[in-house]
Amino acid sequence: MINVYIEKKLYQDALRIAKKYNVERVNEVNSIINKGMDTQNEDKLRAAQVYEEQKDHKKAINSYLSLSEEDIENVDTLCQYWDHALNLTMKFEKDKVNQVVIEVVKRLKKLNRHEQAAEYQENFG
Repeated sequence: MINVYIEKKLYQDALRIAKKYNVERVNEVNSIINKGMDTQNEDKLRAAQVYEEQKDHKKAINSYLSLSEEDIENVDTLCQYWDHALNLTMKFEKDKVNQVVIEVVKRLKKLNRHEQAAEYQENFG
């Protein structure tokens, strides 16, 4: 069953099944996922989610921050992912908070979300 999910590139499902029924294949599935994420730039969101699930917070944060309007058409949703990246940073990469805040504020301003950018600067700056 795991191989079927892998062949169909349903990596999250393959990982879920491996964790539940075939723990010895979890590392194998993770390796396939990581290899796929390196070569398939078109699915940045899935990569971020997989990295987060694998507890690779640094890669998850970078992947969420790599999302742009080209990847996520709904600007509100895009901003939520950037906010999630900031939350992960505050929780797991505290030394990078200022750097991530600066990046998120810059992106929010670019989207004319000046009020939201000001809130980030006020709360974290």
